Amino acid sequence: MANERGFSIPHNMLKPGARVSDDRFAIHARIGRGQFAEVYSATDARADGAMRAIKVESEHRTCAREARVMRAMGGKEHFPELLLEGAHEGMPFLAMELVGENLADVRGRRAGQRFGQRTTAAIARALLDALESLHGEGYVHRDVKPGNVCLGNGKLGMKKLYLIDFGLARKFTDDDGKVLAERDEATFRGTTTYASPHAHAHKEQSARDDLYSVLYVVAEAHEGVLPWKAGEKLSKDDVEKEKQACAKDPRRLCPTQGCPPAIEKFARAIAKLKYGEKPNYAALRAPFEEVIRNSGGDESPLDWETQPVPASQPVPQPSPNRSAPPPPSGPIPPNATYADVAAQNITGRKRERENSERAAPAPQVRPNPDLVMIARREPSRLPPHIADAVRGIVSRFPLDEALAVASGLVSFALERCIERDPAFPRDIFVPCALSLRDICFDAVGDVHKRFPAGGGQNGRGRDRDGRGSGRDGRGDGLTNRERSPSRDRAGGGDRPRFGGGERERPRRDDFRGRR
Repeated sequence: MANERGFSIPHNMLKPGARVSDDRFAIHARIGRGQFAEVYSATDARADGAMRAIKVESEHRTCAREARVMRAMGGKEHFPELLLEGAHEGMPFLAMELVGENLADVRGRRAGQRFGQRTTAAIARALLDALESLHGEGYVHRDVKPGNVCLGNGKLGMKKLYLIDFGLARKFTDDDGKVLAERDEATFRGTTTYASPHAHAHKEQSARDDLYSVLYVVAEAHEGVLPWKAGEKLSKDDVEKEKQACAKDPRRLCPTQGCPPAIEKFARAIAKLKYGEKPNYAALRAPFEEVIRNSGGDESPLDWETQPVPASQPVPQPSPNRSAPPPPSGPIPPNATYADVAAQNITGRKRERENSERAAPAPQVRPNPDLVMIARREPSRLPPHIADAVRGIVSRFPLDEALAVASGLVSFALERCIERDPAFPRDIFVPCALSLRDICFDAVGDVHKRFPAGGGQNGRGRDRDGRGSGRDGRGDGLTNRERSPSRDRAGGGDRPRFGGGERERPRRDDFRGRR
């Protein structure tokens, strides 16, 4: 478990089947993990087995702060209900209402990673409603971002959004509602991609700063990417400069899709707010409510209810001689471990996929760790069923998805190895993982040799916020506060960070001799 010096918590703080709080909660599966917390789904014996979320924190202080905010927001719309605050084997935890996917993951599946104007306006309105309630209790969130905004569960829940993770929330008013004095210099708190210009300048945060974060969430939902994330990775100072430029001219936020009038009006209104000033939430909501009325009203479906692909966006096509796997039916449930996805087939349509693939071969009697390196250096020696599987994946999926399959397989094997599954012995997993590491290092080196200017044909790849989690943001519902030992979150973007910035990449030689 993490201590004050920032050591990360171990994997799987709770095991499936574990009982928490006098057997009230039965742990089902881990659905999210960060540097400082893990989140599990669990059944509640006091509610006929209803599903709940159990968030295990690494620090009692952080857990108490989050519980305090959740209690203050109890019963209010757009906030999950806190059920219990306690400790299990010395680890503090919060039991709460289980919500659905976060917006970062949902948007990541959209063509162009964009939402339509009706959905974007609905997001803005819901966040303004939530923040009006939060600010009314004297709290500023300080980490509003797509990864901390979740859908509800079920068909009816798809219309509802929840604001989560209050580990960085802070009171900016006293118990009488009087605004606290502004400090001369405040420590940066938040996620660089979505933090306000005032937060970058180490100014005290209040309601206006959460509203800037809403602006960036909404602009990104419309445009697909924020200006400071669209090209080469920018330093934190350069991100601040770009945000200041956008504050003067909000149209810069959406250079390719055009800045909608509602977003521009919102941006210009919040730019006038002072520290501690109470926003006119009704006036801020009005332009977005007009968009919703003109788009069919509240009864019209949101983009994630239908998941349409715009005709202007080409859809990657599979190879003509192989069929693509059918897509999952309905909304994908909250993040689960890769092992859960594989074992329980929570993405759906297992039988259809099985019918489209030929039967899997019988497992090898003795695992061969050399196969991993053979696949790279001598692919002609691979067993036919493995070569066929590789061809099937690369013919069906674009590059990022094919590599995500590889990453998912490693995660699956790691989870089973940690659980001491006899089919995934440590003495096989470790050399296989080391071989994969060497292959990745060699691959990056080969790319840099061939394309020295930018590390690839198209230069540096775009870092998409919040996915997988994160995701800032990827889809696990956890914050960078939980992922990083640094409370400042001063690293670039909303990807997981360690310390105040990016960790230096180890050299291959650092690992030699560890086999």
